Parts: sequence; C-alpha cells; structure tokens
Amino acid sequence: MSLMQSRAVRPISPQAQAVLDWVHAHLVTNREWPTFAPLDAAMDRSGLDAYAGLQELDEHLIRGNRFFNDDSRVELSIDGIAAAHQGEATIALFLRILSICVDLERRWTQGGETGPCTLQSEHLASVMTPDEVRLSFELLTLDHWINGGSGSNTETGTWQLTLNKRGVRRYRGVASWEEYVSARDGTAGASPSSSSATVSSVAAQKEADENSSAGSTVTTSPAPGGMTTQEIMRIVNRYIGVHGGYLGDFSYRTHADFYPEYCGLSLDPNQFEGTTRERFIAILSSLGARDQAKVVRGVLDRFPLGEGPPSRTQEAREEVRGIVARLESGAVIATSSLRVQSDLVSRALADAETLLASSGPASAVDRVHTALHGYLRDAVEALGLQPPKDASMTALFKILRKHHPRLAASVVTSADQVDRILASCTNILDAMNALRNNASVAHPNRQLLDDPEAHLAIHVGRSLLAYLDAKLS
Repeated sequence: MSLMQSRAVRPISPQAQAVLDWVHAHLVTNREWPTFAPLDAAMDRSGLDAYAGLQELDEHLIRGNRFFNDDSRVELSIDGIAAAHQGEATIALFLRILSICVDLERRWTQGGETGPCTLQSEHLASVMTPDEVRLSFELLTLDHWINGGSGSNTETGTWQLTLNKRGVRRYRGVASWEEYVSARDGTAGASPSSSSATVSSVAAQKEADENSSAGSTVTTSPAPGGMTTQEIMRIVNRYIGVHGGYLGDFSYRTHADFYPEYCGLSLDPNQFEGTTRERFIAILSSLGARDQAKVVRGVLDRFPLGEGPPSRTQEAREEVRGIVARLESGAVIATSSLRVQSDLVSRALADAETLLASSGPASAVDRVHTALHGYLRDAVEALGLQPPKDASMTALFKILRKHHPRLAASVVTSADQVDRILASCTNILDAMNALRNNASVAHPNRQLLDDPEAHLAIHVGRSLLAYLDAKLS
C-alpha cells in the first residue's frame, strides 16, 4: 500500500497505477524524469495504454498538462511519488533533504545573513550517496515553497537551489509525510470539517501568495478574494499549457512584454528567478485581486482557443472568465474592517471568502446570509432588546429600523429617499431568505443559482452589511 492510498484518496485504476509506478522507478534508477516514448513502449509491451493511464491520474499526482508527444517529459508531483507502490523510500529521502533545507534556512536567517540562501549539491556529499544527491535535486524542485530558483549540470551531476526562505519556514518541525502535507497545504492543527479549518485556509492562502513573491520587487499584497493556488495552477497547466517547464510559447522576452502589452501593468519578470512558468506563478501569486484579474484577462487575449493543449477548451475558457468576474467583484467584505465584531459573523465571512474562491458564488450565498443574519441579531441585542430566537433577517431589520436612534429619520440626510431604499431592503431580505433556502447549498437543492445571480445576492448582502456597520457604529 502506498502512502497516498493509506490516506484514503480516490482509488487509482490499475492502468494508471502501472504508469505511475513505471515513471517513479525510472526517476529513482536514472535520477531524471523519463520522456513519453519509453513509457509508451513499456506500457504497450504490458498490454496497457500509457496515454490513457496518464489521463486517468488525478491532476494533483502529475505535473504539467496532459498533452504528450514522444519527447515530452513525464513528471510526477511529490504526491504522485507518494502514490507509487515503492514511493515510501523516495519520500523518506525527500523528508531528509527537507530537514536539511529547514536547518540551513534557520541558521541563515537567525545568523543575520542577507541575500539568497543557496543549497549546493556538494553540501550533501558527506551525508548522502551520489545517486541520492542527484535525486534530491529533482525532489526539491517539486515544491514551490522550497524552490526559489535552481540550476544543474547534467554532465557532472552538480546543482544548486536557492531556497524560498519564507516558504521553507512552514516546514520547521516536520518529520513525517502527514506533517509535511498538513504544513504544505496549510491544514496543520485543523480539522477539515471545522470552521476554524476554513479560516486557517484563508490565512494559509495569503501566506502562500506572500511567500511566492519573496525576493522580488513586486510588493503588492494579495487582497481578500484573490486567486487560490488551485486556480493559478489550473490556468497554468490546463489553459495556457506547460512544456519542458516553460509556459505556453513564452520566451523570456515575450513573457516580459506580456504584462504591459496585454495587462496594462508595469511588471518585470526578470526580478524573479526560474523558468517562465515559475516566474508567472510567482508574479500572479503576489498581486492583489484587481491586478490578478488584469493578468488573467491578458491570458484570455494572449492564448486563444484552437491552439495549445487539448485541455484549452471552451469550457476551460468559461471557467477562466468566471475567475475574472470573481476577482473584479472584489472581496465579500474585509472582516477586519467591521466596527462591530463577533465570532459568528467573522467566521461566516471567512467561510464565504474561501467558498467563493474554491467553489463559486452559489456556495458562498449561504455564508453571506449567515453573516448578515448574525450581524442584525447582534445589532438588535446591543439595543438591549431580546428578539425571538427564530427571528428572520427581515424581522430583525424592521426592529432595527424602528428602535435604533441612528436610523431615525431626523438624523438621516435625504431622509425620504433613504427611507424608500431601506424599505425596499425588507423585500430584498425576504428574497435572500428564499434564495438561501431554495437555491443555495444551505440545503440539498437540485437547482442552484447561476453565477451572475449568486454574485448579485452576495453584493447586495455585502452592501447592506457595510452600510449598517458604518451607520450604527
């Protein structure tokens, strides 16, 4: 049983498992990834279809896109290695070299060193065999939290790798595969089913975005509602496409021209190390939501349908457009900006941000509804009133309008017009209740809101919550 199988991931078909095991065995034996041609020949001799087996593998088990010609390199992810039947020994080596990287970064940082923190193959000669040293390079380049830029000489087997110092720190104390996965994915110490796990995933995503820009001159911080790592990698691997570690048909020059020409942004990829793929990921991860939207729009213009990998379909293009729409709509609401705070409201808003990014707006409607409902109840109770436990949002809003002194007509500018708007909000709240109950994931509804209508419900809830917080505080 492999490490990944012991973690109860979706079962791998026998054909896909055979492909995965062969690729892993080639890596261990030759200390480099195979091309597709020998894999195809080996599988054919066994009566298997290598290409079909690769398509059957879950996307997190393999790197790059799924379009292979004879000369294409076939690379597994670190999870793909863990899923191989003989992958446990390779993962043990990876954890050894990870510990070395962690110790090196800690000594470098706490010793007051500045500049790049670089690990070189000769540093490992006294603690590893030559084959292990070569294999270690291939393993380290699989994790973007570790790899801040690398280079190697295939003839001599020597290499050097610049550590992503801030990224490596998340692995301090990691000693097992399970601990590594938790630290990498930002789930350490959290239950996936708990609301605290959802909040921590938002923080982990922010940290990931910040770390991706380490060492560059791009200083913009990711805004709430920015892209998830999954969204970035789907655009890179499935829409643009990767070949030999390079992004689409970008050269270093055309990649540099892309940002001012297609995105209207003054960004210099040469401030980042690595291939065009690595630089693109680092840049996109470092930007705020609005600038991310400009880059993704640029991708749609620069990479049309009819070219690139087979996965660049109309469906994939619509998915990318959906990401642009979400980024341009902004965050649900920044929890830290609320003047009136409560655990319920903060958690609901954090959940909404995560669901909006990972599952789409229809999944976030219920959380926005919960945040607004909780906020209205808190505001009413702050007046010393005790509303019924089952009071709806509409009922709570009416109580608030009637009793809160800051909503009285005498203190509201343009009171008549504002009163008309607020009166209309009761109808809006009634409608949001119905949408939440009958067209969101709050219940097992067969028909969910389409994205534009779900965005409308989210924005209305966001606007009302922001207005009330500003007015009542």
